[in-house]
Amino acid sequence: MIYFGSVFSLFLNNPFLDDLHGLLFVIVAVETFLWFFAVTFIFSIPKFKQAYEKAQQWIDGFSGGIFTAFGLYLLGQK
Repeated sequence: MIYFGSVFSLFLNNPFLDDLHGLLFVIVAVETFLWFFAVTFIFSIPKFKQAYEKAQQWIDGFSGGIFTAFGLYLLGQK
């Protein structure tokens, strides 16, 4: 929820949208629920689960490489 909330934080600083803060909260909550529901549903499919388990090391390594590269990029920005 924190990630999705950070996406909408730009809207919360806009004084013209003060009346919509409650609606934005509902949107973030529903979006978060739908995302995790979708992930849970997809990973409950046996074929998908087996395919993921087969490729898990590659996926984890690739994801780790992306996060490491992004972290290095951020360190280089100082």
